[in-house]
Amino acid sequence: MQRLLETFAKDVEQLLSDVAIVGDSSIRSAKQSALLFLHVKSIKTAGAINALLQERRWEDALILLRSLLENFISYRWLTLKGDAAVVRFARFECVAKLRQHFKSRKSTVFKRDPEEFDYLAEQAMIEQELMRFNDLLKTLEPTFDLERQKDLDERGLWSGHSIHEMAKQLNGGNSLREVTWTYDIPFSVGSEFAHPNPVVIPSYLTITDGRLTPSFKSNEGWEHEIDILACQTLFQMARFADEDFQLGKSELVQELQVNLERFLQRKDI
Repeated sequence: MQRLLETFAKDVEQLLSDVAIVGDSSIRSAKQSALLFLHVKSIKTAGAINALLQERRWEDALILLRSLLENFISYRWLTLKGDAAVVRFARFECVAKLRQHFKSRKSTVFKRDPEEFDYLAEQAMIEQELMRFNDLLKTLEPTFDLERQKDLDERGLWSGHSIHEMAKQLNGGNSLREVTWTYDIPFSVGSEFAHPNPVVIPSYLTITDGRLTPSFKSNEGWEHEIDILACQTLFQMARFADEDFQLGKSELVQELQVNLERFLQRKDI
């Protein structure tokens, strides 16, 4: 069965082919950079999902579908939650860089001397940028608690919320009422396959005539649902990209919508 995802990701990539962002220290530039990053990441993830589906490895494709949906939730969060959300996202890049910087002192391959000038200068630059974001957040978000956020940083919660909490908050808008349930099912099922959970052993081992043998090719599972959900998510991101980046490619977006609707109406899927 031909999968829509085979061509869909390429069409969405074409939509973004002309995007170019002027890099500066403005919040607008930071927002566009974050949105473009999430778009490119989503297109690459969709390509990986398609490759896995072609190999009939739907379990691993499901894990990546969860990642794709989390990209979409983060994207909508950045577009709907104002400048504070954008600053939080940019701030977390500094947090991650600083974490990697400190880890380099213990690296077995590229171990760095914490007393060398370049190391100290790099650390000072990152800390200065992080301080700038912290001060900016205090003006944009009066309730911002730096000590609480440091604890959240350790858990990777750049927005101050988990992805599940973000999805629930986005659920408040009529146009996003489906976000929570669309995410919840792939999250719960995908989590089982993302970790060595004994519950999923039957997907990897088969008992035949009293003998246990490996199953390298998956049985039928969620292939169709993964294909459709991935395409629907990419379409939503393409639609928002045309608006957010003012691409003027509404005809291409409409063509994507027609192809998606036509695929959903097919009787052989």
